[in-house]
Amino acid sequence: ISDTARPGFKRHPAFYTRTPDRKPVDYIYLAAYEGNIYDTSTNTYSITTGIDWNNDKLSSTSNATIKQDAIANLRKAANNRGNNWYLMDIFAFSATQLLFAIEYGSFDSQSMIGQGFYGELTPATTGFTSSLGNSSGQAPNKTVTYRGQENLWANSREILDGINVYADGTNSKAYISYFDFQDSIQTDPYFNVGFDLSQTTGGFTNAIGWSEICDFMFLPTEATGVVTKPLHDSFINNRGIRGYKVFFVSGSSASAANGLFYISVYDPIMSTRGCARLLYVPTNDPTKLSLSKKTISLTGDVTGSTALDETTNVFILTTVNDSAKLGGYSPSTTAD
Repeated sequence: ISDTARPGFKRHPAFYTRTPDRKPVDYIYLAAYEGNIYDTSTNTYSITTGIDWNNDKLSSTSNATIKQDAIANLRKAANNRGNNWYLMDIFAFSATQLLFAIEYGSFDSQSMIGQGFYGELTPATTGFTSSLGNSSGQAPNKTVTYRGQENLWANSREILDGINVYADGTNSKAYISYFDFQDSIQTDPYFNVGFDLSQTTGGFTNAIGWSEICDFMFLPTEATGVVTKPLHDSFINNRGIRGYKVFFVSGSSASAANGLFYISVYDPIMSTRGCARLLYVPTNDPTKLSLSKKTISLTGDVTGSTALDETTNVFILTTVNDSAKLGGYSPSTTAD
């Protein structure tokens, strides 16, 4: 991992606009809390009934009751906030997983931070870890937070966008898109990740898939491991029943299988058993350098140019015009 562009490295897919031109961005905003619904007609947060999905907004606030519903409705509520607002997607979530693994040198989020709140029957309201700010830890009621993101595991199933999973009766196939997120399709702009998901269900993930186009996610290709290694969390599928499935992370039971790397593709796409959180991806700043090559030039008494593409530092071989020299010599050569 590198803070700057370097040869052999590439930008993580989380850090691009969710638009067809995929412009690079320096940062994205991740929600502190699971989403609740803001009623635009009464200016009230945390509503759970009478929701106007065409106008009400998904929100991230403390002391709120989270809303579980179908992905299509939750996506509308996120988009209702305006341009560049989305549901948390597979790209942003995988970046968080990667950063956790680097920081702790482990995939075991529950041993490193905490087990999480048991929310299977009634999920906890948001905000129990507010006093921890952007640090990581666990509240007295076992609600967890990683770098200011509360309940990334346990408490409630959480829906991720940007990935569609289809069970064909034998295999579970995953398709991703970088923009124009929608349900129940596997055609353009969605494309296959290059491998099938594990046929085993209920086991602990012990192998993840890799392809040239999908080298950043932790998608299980085998789930015959144990709780103590290597990813520590389980994978649930329902490949025998045909149809599109909701992509859940987090889990809700706070069991040893429900940490940061838990995945379930069991529920049909219309399931209302999960919540979602917000993601904001800013519009690309046109003043920032892009990854395309440019030429930087000096003009005037000192001239020169070189190619610049953000991958390395550059130097410019310059020429000083005679009119700018002192006594026929460049100022830098007349120290004596």
